[in-house]
Formats: sequence, structure tokens, C-alpha cells
Amino acid sequence: MVIVQRSLAENDLTVVSIFVNPAQFVPQDNLMAYPRTLPQDVKFLEQVEVTVLVDESGSVKRTVSAVFAPSVSEMYPSGIARNFEEQKGTFVEVVGYGHQMEGMSRAPIFRGITTVVTKFFNVIQVTNIFEPTLHGS
Repeated sequence: MVIVQRSLAENDLTVVSIFVNPAQFVPQDNLMAYPRTLPQDVKFLEQVEVTVLVDESGSVKRTVSAVFAPSVSEMYPSGIARNFEEQKGTFVEVVGYGHQMEGMSRAPIFRGITTVVTKFFNVIQVTNIFEPTLHGS
């Protein structure tokens, strides 16, 4: 919630993306077991608001402008194979970093993340980005 409040305080519009990205999972991961709580997430986001001082004459309440929750077929119209070697299409890779951290055991994770984030940026046309920290804020 802290990250959404920060965006609301710093921007006129705030779009929150919610998407379980199959391109970040390797076959041994249980993609189907990953929690999907979209109705609860949207309900929660509807409650978040921040009052921002506009000028000396007043303030305005800001709420989340939109939730971008595309389907897998919208993000990957040609489909997405679970097996990394069988995936076809255009992907974004950051060369030299895929083997670090989780990439050591889950090679496609960074390619999956960079690909979907690039797609989000192109669809939403972002000005600023805010991401949760490791502490979940």
C-alpha cells in the first residue's frame, strides 16, 4: 500500500498493473498454484486514497486511476510455452544479468520480467515507475 500511496502523492494519475506472468516461471514451478486474488486486490486498491495539497487554496483526493490486469492471451497473443527453449516470439533480454540471483536456478526469470515490463511500459505509456521493495512496501 505504501508504494501506491507514494505514487498517488507524486502523480496526477496512478495505474497499477496486476499480472501473473507465465514467462517468469520454469516448468518445475507450480504456476497454477501461484495466488491470484484480483477481486480482492481491486477492492483493496479502491480504498486507497491520498489527499494532496494543490496550492494555498485547497487540496484534492487522489485514488488509483486504473488497474491494468491483462489476460495471458492479451500479453502473449501467440501463446507462451512453459519450456524456455520452446518459446517463440520477441523477448527482451538484458545480457549479462540473467545468471545472477534467481537466474542461477530459474534462467528465464529475467527475460520474462523484462519482456512483460517493456510491454506494460508501451501499453500504459508511463512517466514514473514505482516498484515494491524487498520489504513489501
